[in-house]
Amino acid sequence: MTAFVCSLASGSLGNALLVASAKTRVLVDMGISRRRAKAGLAELGLAPEDVQAVLLTHTHSDHF
Repeated sequence: MTAFVCSLASGSLGNALLVASAKTRVLVDMGISRRRAKAGLAELGLAPEDVQAVLLTHTHSDHF
């Protein structure tokens, strides 16, 4: 797998970004539901267990 960045969600309903490389996958912000994040990851052939970390850019209640 090559490195890539993929938006799982972006907009007024929430934001989440996946940054991935061959060995590491990081979610940037988590402003969406677990169900929505799981579905977005599944579209990429990934499961929540494949994510090593979540990076929060700020602590609004919709991001954690």
